[in-house]
Amino acid sequence: MKLATALFVAAALHPANAAAPISQRCARILAQSPIAKTGFVGMLVEDGGGRRLFAVNADRAFVPASNTKLFSTAFALERLGPDHRFETRVEQRGDDLVLVGTGDANLSGRVMPYVVNSEPGPALTVIDELAVQVADHGIHEVAGDVIGDDTAFVYEPYGKGWTAEDVVTGDGAPVSALMVHDNTISVRITPTVDGTPATVAFDPPTLPFEVNAKVTTGTASEVHQRRLPYTNHWDLWGTIKAGDPPFNEKLGVDDPALFAAQALKYSLEQHGVAVRGSIRAIHRENDSDAPQQAGQTVATHESLPLIEDLRVTNKTSQNAHADLLLSDVAGSRRSGLQQLGAFLGGIGIHADQYCFYDGSGISRLNLVTPAAVITLLTYMAHSAHAADWISTLPVSGVDGSLSDRMTRPRVKGRIMAKTGTLMHTSALSGYAQTRSGRRLTFCIFVNNAFADAEARHELIDKLCAVLVD
Repeated sequence: MKLATALFVAAALHPANAAAPISQRCARILAQSPIAKTGFVGMLVEDGGGRRLFAVNADRAFVPASNTKLFSTAFALERLGPDHRFETRVEQRGDDLVLVGTGDANLSGRVMPYVVNSEPGPALTVIDELAVQVADHGIHEVAGDVIGDDTAFVYEPYGKGWTAEDVVTGDGAPVSALMVHDNTISVRITPTVDGTPATVAFDPPTLPFEVNAKVTTGTASEVHQRRLPYTNHWDLWGTIKAGDPPFNEKLGVDDPALFAAQALKYSLEQHGVAVRGSIRAIHRENDSDAPQQAGQTVATHESLPLIEDLRVTNKTSQNAHADLLLSDVAGSRRSGLQQLGAFLGGIGIHADQYCFYDGSGISRLNLVTPAAVITLLTYMAHSAHAADWISTLPVSGVDGSLSDRMTRPRVKGRIMAKTGTLMHTSALSGYAQTRSGRRLTFCIFVNNAFADAEARHELIDKLCAVLVD
C-alpha cells in the first residue's frame, strides 16, 4: 500500500474530534480573490464524521470538467470490480482476418502499471504482439480483408456537448470498443539546422489522413495546425527553434475500427503475413443490431486488471478511457449514463444534483453540485474498494496531474484529488490529509472565470493549503 493511501485509510479509521478552524481562512482567501469576485466559486469541505466545515454554493450546479471522471471511474470500479479484464481477439472469418475489440483501452505502448512521467513504447506494441501470434499460428497470407470489429458496444464515437476543436485532437479522440493508441496519431517535430526543414515523425506510421507538413527550423518556435472535423487532410506549418525540445501533439482519428484494421494490416505485413484484400470496419449502430458471428480465434491479448486503467484514467485525466468506461459497464454510452444514474441514486445523490452527458468531462453540458461530489467521495471512502479507489487519484507534488502543483513540504503528498480544466473552468475534488492526522473530504469548483488556468489553480491550491494545516 502506497504512503498516500495508507495515510488516507488510517485517518478514515481514526477521525479527530475537533474541527480545524478553516472557515475564516477560506472565506478570507475567496474575499480577496479577483477570480471569486467575477467568477462563480463553489466549495464544500467535510470532516470524517460528515460535518460541514466550510460551504460556499455547495448546492448550486457547476460545470465539473474532468471531475466528471470521479463519477465514471467510481461507477466502473463498483460495478466491474478492480480485477476485471478485457480480451482482444484476432479471428478468422472465412477469408477475412478480424480484430475484435471488447473495451480494452490500452492497446498501445503505454507503460503499465502507471509509472510517473514514463515514456511510452511504440504505438503498435500490442498490435505487433497479436501479429506475431497470427504468424506463429501458421497464417502467412490473408486472402480476404483485414477488419476492425468494434460491435461489442454501440458505436457512439463522440459525446453530446463536445466541441469541433475537441474531436480533431487527442483530447476528444473517438470512443470505441477498439482503442489502438487511444485512437490517436502522435506527431513529433524535431528541430534540425536553422533554415532547414524540421523532422516530422508519426506513431503509428499508418496515417488515416493526408498530411501537408511544412515546418522549418528557425529562430522561434511557433507551430500551427489545421484539420477540420471529419475531413481527410491535415495542414501543419510554422517554425521550431534550433535546440528546442521536440514539439509533440496527438490527433484523433475518425473511425477507430478502421484505424485498428489499418494498424493490424501494417503490422501483419511487417511480420511476413501478406494481405491480398483491403481494410474495413464493422460497427453496431444500435442495441437491436444482430451480433457478429464469431470465427476461429488465432490470437488474443488480455488486459491488466481494470484498476490499472483507472489509475491511468484519473491520474493522467485520460478522456477517451473515462468515456469508454460507460460502455464497458453497460454496452453503450446511453445505457451507461442511465445505469450511472441508478448507481448515484442508490448512494443518495438525487437526480436534481447532476446532469451528465459523458464520462470524461469534455462535455460543456455536464453539471453537478459540490454536495453531490462530496456524497460520492464519502461513499467511495467507505466502500470495499476504498484503498484501490484512493490509489487512482493524483497526489499533490507527487504524480499525475498534480505532480507539479502543491510541491512544498507543507502540502506535498497530502492532497489526493482529481483535477479538472476547461476554458474558464477549473476543479479539484478529493481528500486532504491534515498534519494533525485528520482526513477531510473537499470539492472546489471555479466556473466562469476570466483568469487563465494557472491563476485558477493558484487559488485552488491556496485553499488546499488551508485544509492540510
